[in-house]
Amino acid sequence: MNAYEKNYLAHEVESASPAKQILMLYDGFLLAVRRAETEIAAKNVPEAHRQLIKAQDIIVALSNNLNMEQGGVIAQNLFLLYDFMYESLVRANLKKDPEPLQKVKEIMTDLRDAWDHSVVQGKPPPVSAAAA
Repeated sequence: MNAYEKNYLAHEVESASPAKQILMLYDGFLLAVRRAETEIAAKNVPEAHRQLIKAQDIIVALSNNLNMEQGGVIAQNLFLLYDFMYESLVRANLKKDPEPLQKVKEIMTDLRDAWDHSVVQGKPPPVSAAAA
């Protein structure tokens, strides 16, 4: 990434709302995990490690920004999900095994989509077919 791209990205993050910043973290996490899967398949251990550490750092940032006092059960459940994902990333990194990453991607994609839909876009959650 060149200096112009870094400057643009920094400005985009700084000018984003807190809700949008969380969405950007979710997107960055998913990108790092997909890249890690690609690098594991290519047997590029150093880059796979770098991408998995990036994903772990994002999970730590998300966990550290939970408001446990005001968030109640939702914050507690998010913390548990983040902890599960972190441990899965560590397992994947130690063994360079893409298998634990499948569930992590599924969970994070669901979180990301729910966050985008309800918080960023401000729409009520869609009614599922099971509830109809």
